[in-house]
Amino acid sequence: MNSPATAASQVNAAAKACPFCGEQILAVAVKCKHCGSALDTPANPVADAVKSQFKIRPSLAVALMLIVAMIGAGWVYNLNRTGTISGKGFTDADVASIEQSIRTEFGKQRGVTVEEVHLLKESPRASSR
Repeated sequence: MNSPATAASQVNAAAKACPFCGEQILAVAVKCKHCGSALDTPANPVADAVKSQFKIRPSLAVALMLIVAMIGAGWVYNLNRTGTISGKGFTDADVASIEQSIRTEFGKQRGVTVEEVHLLKESPRASSR
């Protein structure tokens, strides 16, 4: 049979001190019966702390995805409009109009013959920046 001393030692072995109030509680307790603090301790607190530091909140992730989508949409718009990702070029209609006006203006001058006019869609200086 168990003596009172043995029973007391078994209770002490199954008990621990509450980290918040210091009172003795059961080792398997989830909540302190004295102060009401939650005792849900992780198996590896250091690893869980590191993981929680690198978690991205869903709202931040959505905001980042929206920013990336807007930048991508801008690139697609510039590519469709000017034929360049930077958007620092001319549209095909602009190039044709400028070439035609150069032919017309130089054609009005005496002694000048325009054989070919070729413009770059994007300025070489704009792309080197």
